[in-house]
Amino acid sequence: MEATWIWSNDINGKYNHFVDFRRTFYADSQIRNGMIRLSANQEYRLFVNGTYVGMGPSPSDYRWQYADSYDITAYLHEGLNAIACVCYHIGICESTIAFERGPAGFWAELDVESENGRTSIVTDASWRVRQSPRWVQNTSRISRWGGFKEIYITGSEDEWREPAYDDSEWHFAEPTADAADGGAPLAQPIPREIPFLHRELLQPASLVRIDANKGMISGISTAADYRADRLSDTTIDASAPGSFPGLVFDFEREVVGYPYLRLTAPAGGAVDIRYGESLDVDHVDTILLKPGANDWTSFGRRAFRYMQLTFHACPEPVVLESCGIEHVRYPFEEIGQFRCSDPLLNRIWEVGKETVLLNSQEHLEDCPWREKALWVADELVMAKVIYPLFGDTALVRKSLLQGARIQNADGSIPATGPESNPSVMPDFCAYWLLAVCDYWKYTKDEPFIKTVWPNIVKVFKWFGRHEDEHGLYHHREHAAGYSFVDWAPHIDRRERVTAISCVHRKALLGLAEIAAELELDDCGNAWTAKAEELKRAIRLHCWDEEQRGFVDCVTDGGKSELASLQTNVLAVWCDVMTYAEFIRYKEHQESRNAIVPVKSPFFQCFVLEMLAQNGAGEDFTNTIRSYWGEMLNRGATTWWETFDPASPACTVPHRFQGNTPTYLRDDVPVSHCHGWGAAPTYMLTQTVLGVDVLEDAGNGKIRLRPHVFDLEWAEGTAVSSYGRIGVSWKREDPHSWTCHVTLPESVGLEVEWGDEALRRIPNKTVYVNGEPMAVVEG
Repeated sequence: MEATWIWSNDINGKYNHFVDFRRTFYADSQIRNGMIRLSANQEYRLFVNGTYVGMGPSPSDYRWQYADSYDITAYLHEGLNAIACVCYHIGICESTIAFERGPAGFWAELDVESENGRTSIVTDASWRVRQSPRWVQNTSRISRWGGFKEIYITGSEDEWREPAYDDSEWHFAEPTADAADGGAPLAQPIPREIPFLHRELLQPASLVRIDANKGMISGISTAADYRADRLSDTTIDASAPGSFPGLVFDFEREVVGYPYLRLTAPAGGAVDIRYGESLDVDHVDTILLKPGANDWTSFGRRAFRYMQLTFHACPEPVVLESCGIEHVRYPFEEIGQFRCSDPLLNRIWEVGKETVLLNSQEHLEDCPWREKALWVADELVMAKVIYPLFGDTALVRKSLLQGARIQNADGSIPATGPESNPSVMPDFCAYWLLAVCDYWKYTKDEPFIKTVWPNIVKVFKWFGRHEDEHGLYHHREHAAGYSFVDWAPHIDRRERVTAISCVHRKALLGLAEIAAELELDDCGNAWTAKAEELKRAIRLHCWDEEQRGFVDCVTDGGKSELASLQTNVLAVWCDVMTYAEFIRYKEHQESRNAIVPVKSPFFQCFVLEMLAQNGAGEDFTNTIRSYWGEMLNRGATTWWETFDPASPACTVPHRFQGNTPTYLRDDVPVSHCHGWGAAPTYMLTQTVLGVDVLEDAGNGKIRLRPHVFDLEWAEGTAVSSYGRIGVSWKREDPHSWTCHVTLPESVGLEVEWGDEALRRIPNKTVYVNGEPMAVVEG
């Protein structure tokens, strides 16, 4: 039997649908084995005989829906069994990006082996279905990016997950599509491509304040009295008319997952839950309490540092038994390390690691609260952190494949995902190509490259259709999408955008190397030649000697009057401009007071790479300390989406405080946890430790290129494709430097001195696995 996608035709409204599904079966002998595969567009929670089993699936485009597999043998028994699932579909609603959500659907295949034989159950018209009575449907949106607020009615809970429950008044499910039919809107699901997420229960670390608000809270007299293990002593009295007593908890870090509450309300009542990455918390969830014990977990995923509970309309005092969050993230196993003589750099490295961990979910996310989306720019930066710190390739591989699967018909890669959408940013198309190059350098995953090769060719053909007669990228009236470059309003993005031609060139060279290495076709030579032609065209047509650098764009009316720092940094990063030319440009622009500082952590990654590659060690470390260090000074525990260090010291990213591209937009939350800001973490590993895991010295060797900068010592580990690499170095005195390296036995080592500060030390000794490798004097 083939499973079909099913749903209910008896659903009210166009959006925010929670739907319960049930199917019972009888086992006439002892169960030996039970396996279930299931999927939903868009989310499910699975229960077997009343016991929670799991949630999913991994977000995807509806044409590439994932199916999860569970061994449910331990949950089944002889006699009557029940498979129950609550599914969610957001329905028809507007969002900032017009994602193609696809039709609602639930799909499952169950195989049970008992002593008397095998039984197969699939989703079809025999399943029972109802619109869930536990959630209020007509709620408002969390934001233009987010889903809907949840209003949960605990009094509408029943025993629907249990085998003996009477579902005779439920409707029969309606098949929506045959999953085996390739032309169906929802196709046969594909197997899950990554492990299930790591989960752990966390409780608030501290209490910010107690709000009596005409009510009374007992058990905690002051915030300093808070202890997580004594929370059950807390009683909230909201029986006075108009009272709204509450508590504001601080987890003292960003957390991502599913908040939970356990409380006893003898006469019922209500509790509102607000969350915030800052203390500017927003109302998201409401629980309408039934008399007695209440056990609640949010259906939607939340991300926050602060959690506020506000109680109201409670005729009798409510006992708060416990509260917390089921914290989730990708289950990385290897954890790279970094420490040096500068505590500030250590803290910056750690915060970058934490930012990437929180944004490593079912795919690489830009931010865990506002969008939870697969943005290409964040993917590019986060992957560079993941390789040396975690040595994982599955999550990056999946994320890159999801970008390829939603490739537009014209060949462009959407700027975000994982669902199909019309957002096109030409630089993000190039960044997807460059992320593919990085993945290849780390993994040498030939099957992956051959899978996405047709997509790569289509992207370059798309670029080719948007060239002028000189080969420069050229769009008219945004027909080819929005040229992002950076979160900076001053950049001139008209017609022939110089930065786009630069990153296009870098992508051509990167993919040409792969083509030559794999002998895939004649693309390698053609792309190399194209890259050199493009460099000549950029230098000929986009250079302005009066500006001493490259202008932002060239229109049919002439060259732009703007030559932004971003355009010229990218020109160096893409080997179109020399660093000496850049210094000349920068000095000239500074003399005219024409430099607008970079205010996004994302673009700072290009600045750091440019500085490191060109031996500008003092500027490199100063940039990290001043930019990311100032974020720490203002309370950051993860890296912000944008940040202007020149703003008043009291300012943090906020809809009405600046430091954000969505300034004065009250419908778009600000992100305090953005994956694209983590560049110092991989750059410190790459420079201070000297291990660039994307650079292979060849012949089974690792190249070590340490930079000492102004540091006295450093130590840490990086996970290369060969295995774990350990580095520990120290300035013994002004004239000697010692480095200890640990490598897998089969791996060789090449050593280069990374910066002038190290080259000036006369006596340098390197030990490899305890044996001296080289002593360099003078």
